[in-house]
Amino acid sequence: LEPNQKLIDENKDNFCSAVPGKEYVIYLRHGGSVTVNLAPSSAKEKFSCRWFNPRTGTYQGSETVKGGAKISFTAPDKFDWVLYITTGTK
Repeated sequence: LEPNQKLIDENKDNFCSAVPGKEYVIYLRHGGSVTVNLAPSSAKEKFSCRWFNPRTGTYQGSETVKGGAKISFTAPDKFDWVLYITTGTK
């Protein structure tokens, strides 16, 4: 993973590290929403997305999305969260 702020919208409180098309780790300092550019991957590629709560050390929610586009995600609340997006299932 390498820092890659260009893959997310310009909220200065959010940080992104990624292997584009494979794996994304996005930190949302104050919750809210983030738009992630999954366009470097094929539109047929499926990604598993989960929220990690750094305050409790647990994952919450899980969904699958298709690559090939910019996709918006909203954190479960206004506190800090990590969005983990990866190809395949984890």
